[in-house]
Amino acid sequence: MTSYDVPLEKGLDIDEIERANSTLEQVNTKSSANSDKLNDARIAAFTPEEQKKIISRIDRRLVLTLGFLYCVSLMDRTNTGIAVVAGMGVDLVLTGNRYSVMVLLFFITYVLLQPPATVVLRKVGPRIFLPTITLLWGVTMICFGFVKEWTDLIPLRLILGVFEAGFFPGCAYLLSCWYPRYELQKRNAVFYLIGSMASAFSGILAYGFSQLKNHGSGPAWWGQHYGPTEANPTAPSGILPGLAGWR
Repeated sequence: MTSYDVPLEKGLDIDEIERANSTLEQVNTKSSANSDKLNDARIAAFTPEEQKKIISRIDRRLVLTLGFLYCVSLMDRTNTGIAVVAGMGVDLVLTGNRYSVMVLLFFITYVLLQPPATVVLRKVGPRIFLPTITLLWGVTMICFGFVKEWTDLIPLRLILGVFEAGFFPGCAYLLSCWYPRYELQKRNAVFYLIGSMASAFSGILAYGFSQLKNHGSGPAWWGQHYGPTEANPTAPSGILPGLAGWR
């Protein structure tokens, strides 16, 4: 508590200012102590067995859910290389430094918007903030399927960084609201471990999806790609009229 917390009036003695600051500090300390006592009393109302059951229930509902969402977030931002290997680099002509630019653009908005996203999280609350940004980045990922030129990826990657910027700090804040200091570290580790381990299987999942190539029968308005194949290597290439460039 500093001296500018008390408005300075003309003729106010320095000793009076210091006494006022000391009084405010005592009030805040008593308020914090009363709050801690109230929380301790609420916790003590449950038996140790009931407390363990409550914590286990919170772990299942909170840590596992956030870990799964973090897994999806990691797959969204790292599946670009897998898509290039599966054929996106040929479809969108990602030559030269185009791929590097596309990957870099995501981290510009992702890094710059993390601090303001944390402020918005505190104002709105994680109950509304986290599901909203998850839904919005899911819609953004769907839009990636309707890309016909590599330049269309630029705004989508920037928007994806905007929506994913507040997710990790939001999860860290939400976990800190539910667990005390010495129990929070373990939950943070489990949350991060679930996301990292599950996202490791994204390559296997992408390989399975890549095997669906040329097995679809979508309508012509989707705008399918056509070109040379192993059976007909001299066939012409191009994109049918439609929304997207599906292979």
